Amino acid sequence: IVNGCDGMETLFLLFAGFAAAPICWRARIGGILVGLPVVYALNLARILALFYAHHRDADLFDLMHGFVAPVVMVLLIATYFHVWLFRTPPRVAASTT
Repeated sequence: IVNGCDGMETLFLLFAGFAAAPICWRARIGGILVGLPVVYALNLARILALFYAHHRDADLFDLMHGFVAPVVMVLLIATYFHVWLFRTPPRVAASTT
């Protein structure tokens, strides 16, 4: 497994989402800590699927490696972020009165 196939791009996308989310710090840290093993597990599943695709058909591997797997990873992490974001109450703004 070479650099770029380790799921770091997906993890950085998740970090960026939580950095910009309007939620409290506790929910932000919790989402990242729960998201770490989620990204790891999804990346392992991606690598396993690519391994079997390579053994079955080289064209299938190229399609999965170049298009399907990255899109699926982003969609699954975006779904995780969406679920976490909408189950967390929004951050309360400080009162200015």
